[in-house]
Amino acid sequence: RNFLCAVIEEEKIKLKEKNIILADGTVLVLKNPAGEDGEEMLEYLKQIRNGEGFGAMIGLTHTRIEQGYAESELDMRPEYINLQGTVHGGVLLTAADVTGGTAACSYGRIVATVDNSYHFLRAGKNVTKLITRASVIKAGRKIMVFNVTVEDQEGTLLGQGIFSYMPLDIPVMQAGPEAREVPKEQRLSLGAGAEAH
Repeated sequence: RNFLCAVIEEEKIKLKEKNIILADGTVLVLKNPAGEDGEEMLEYLKQIRNGEGFGAMIGLTHTRIEQGYAESELDMRPEYINLQGTVHGGVLLTAADVTGGTAACSYGRIVATVDNSYHFLRAGKNVTKLITRASVIKAGRKIMVFNVTVEDQEGTLLGQGIFSYMPLDIPVMQAGPEAREVPKEQRLSLGAGAEAH
């Protein structure tokens, strides 16, 4: 503790709204994943995920969000069923990607999907509800990796995948309809095929 105080005094930094601003103007963002601020951020994340965006449009509801974990449900609609009478693969993959993206956002920053490897394990016959769970494998500064499973209402595993996300410099607490546009400098760094969450 004394060492930290000495470093702070030596670097002539000042504390401002949970950020440290160095004398040269560099801003270091302090993360508080637990506690009141973390709980407020997770509640806000759940609110915006359930109220707006593509997931909300298709009816995906996030039922549980914790740091490094998210769970969602999707009630089936007739348009989600393919010509074979099973759940369309795009619905399974979308539920997995959106839920994985929410789990990645639980660390406090908006993310972009970088890659995924998804396996369709069983045909979704007589499905009334999908339950999707995403849990962290690695939460790095540049890449975050999640295991995501999609089950039916009976607990039958329909698909599973590994999803990778890149954290962007957009705090979750600043996300919402007015922040949907990814800044140009970050858009360029996303690369082909990357999708912001």
